[in-house]
Amino acid sequence: MLRENCKEQMRVVFGTGRGQKTLGVVEKMNAKKAKVRTLEVRGMAHQRGPGQIWNVPYSLMEPANDAGQAVPDQVQQQLLAIVKGVERDQGCALQSALRDVLTDLRHIAADLGLDFDQAVTGSEEVYAEELADE
Repeated sequence: MLRENCKEQMRVVFGTGRGQKTLGVVEKMNAKKAKVRTLEVRGMAHQRGPGQIWNVPYSLMEPANDAGQAVPDQVQQQLLAIVKGVERDQGCALQSALRDVLTDLRHIAADLGLDFDQAVTGSEEVYAEELADE
């Protein structure tokens, strides 16, 4: 989520893509992170009850729907649909479909004069930061 899409008292789900997702409410917005009060238990080994305040980067938050579930990121939904479409249309495994989509992105980057490898390296760094923030 971008900071400009966030507002105080907004219900959000926060956590990394593969990690635990927790329902919370934005209490205060700062430049890079928001203070989010949890509305449910968070943590596996060291559980913390509702009401805890977490400093959460905006990139690890998603708006929550009325059921307290994350509203899927539109770009991720579109990318998933593309990969699954390649899987279906080419009759290949999902891993092969992902490879084909990445290959197409590499061609697009080359056509636009962009450094695909630099984008991948940057992506790895952002992904590692997201996991570390969990």
